[in-house]
Amino acid sequence: MVYDIFIASRSFSKFSEEPLEYLKENGCIIDWNEQDRPFQEDDLIKIISKYNGIIVGVDKVTKKVIQYGKKLKVIAKNGIGVDNIDLDAASQAGIYVINAPGTNSNSVADLVLALMLALSRKLIIIDQMTKSGMWKRKIGHELWGKKVGIIGTGRIGQGVAKRVIGFNCDILAYDIQEDKNFAKKYKIKYYDLDYVLKNADCVTLHIPFNKNTKDLISTREFKLMKNSSFLINAARGGIINEEALYEALKNGLIAGAACDVFLEEPPQKSPLFELDNFIATSHIGAYTYESNYNTGITIAKDLINVLKGNKPINFVNKIYR
Repeated sequence: MVYDIFIASRSFSKFSEEPLEYLKENGCIIDWNEQDRPFQEDDLIKIISKYNGIIVGVDKVTKKVIQYGKKLKVIAKNGIGVDNIDLDAASQAGIYVINAPGTNSNSVADLVLALMLALSRKLIIIDQMTKSGMWKRKIGHELWGKKVGIIGTGRIGQGVAKRVIGFNCDILAYDIQEDKNFAKKYKIKYYDLDYVLKNADCVTLHIPFNKNTKDLISTREFKLMKNSSFLINAARGGIINEEALYEALKNGLIAGAACDVFLEEPPQKSPLFELDNFIATSHIGAYTYESNYNTGITIAKDLINVLKGNKPINFVNKIYR
């Protein structure tokens, strides 16, 4: 059998040849996203009718796109979060939506730890000052022994917890589904969200973006936090209200923040970029050689499973026909 596959994700198999070779060895004819940006609804509508499978990053796979995908059997997310895919529409159309849980957890957790340290020691602004010829210093904080609030204790949240335990930090955890075994093993306690925000020296977010988590952290929540605290979002844009974050940083409600994700990507003329207590990265949480291989090969194998009529290992929607 020959399968037509469109790869919209610009990072799929970019740093590892094996995932792409696996697809080709199993009869896939590949077309690529040749634009230097994610595909929007209109882009996909024009092409989707040709393909049996598509591999996406943050590209917008809407109900209308799925309706045009008459040959489509599988939508593969080159990562974990599937908030950019209409799962209900895919289910109604009998199309599997697959992802690669756990394959980028270490990469994202590493980035979060790096951002914690960068905020605590003001590394970005000191780097800029030093390179500009200003031999000055800014006082920072130790991460050692601090209270770290982890919102969401799935694989990535747990990875962050394991890392900061090495810094002798106390973990204040919040999740609507508590992992009691993990908490017992690592001596972690769960609290309600307000308690975590009030007491943590650093808060990091590791939850999905949906109607229940949209603007979860906004003006009210910033007023609860310590004015010496830091906030990190390496989960999804939209969980933090960006306007409220700007006001909180500008007015000293919190000491600093770092975001690897934004509601609009790439963000356009964000006032956050004017602030020296804000760090922005370009959705690089999973952007490591190790993660690129692990995610790519997991997606490639499961995509072929579907195309050959087998049930995928990692699917996130119900099939109604």
